[in-house]
Amino acid sequence: MNVKKLKNTVIEIVHGGIITMNADVIVIPSKTSLRMDSGVSAALKAKGGAEIETQAIQKAPAKAGTVVYTGAGKLDAKYLIHAVVEDAYSLKKAEYVKKTFGNSLILAEKLKMQTVMFSALGTGARGLTPEKSAEIMFGEAAAFDAGCPGYIKRIYFVLFAKRAFDSFMEKFRVMK
Repeated sequence: MNVKKLKNTVIEIVHGGIITMNADVIVIPSKTSLRMDSGVSAALKAKGGAEIETQAIQKAPAKAGTVVYTGAGKLDAKYLIHAVVEDAYSLKKAEYVKKTFGNSLILAEKLKMQTVMFSALGTGARGLTPEKSAEIMFGEAAAFDAGCPGYIKRIYFVLFAKRAFDSFMEKFRVMK
């Protein structure tokens, strides 16, 4: 089973497409422009509607390492959080993944959401390995859980690519 109960939250790993799942909040990797023109963001825009990108672009440019939220359009979610992990001129991708993952959970908590869904942040072009992304994200999830969140009850990691899923499962098995 791909579920682990921490002190206050449940972590679940899913092999599949993020657009087929539902959660209160979907966190997606974004560029500083907040355009939803590639990868996971393009798939979510196609299903949820162009109004998601329109809302996001109104908040651009966003600084790498920050998060911005928008409505979720026609998606089965209340909000999208755009985690800005992409900065073409920086090699700080691991730092940005750590910051945006933690900030996404803090924002979802402020929005009083109970379920949050992530893909593998920072693993796109010129990105981190799935193993490194998983290590950072699981470490931040454990730290967040230790802070006794009041609203977030479940964190999903939804991974489409088999290599990413396998890498996350390997790190998940040893997660404390």
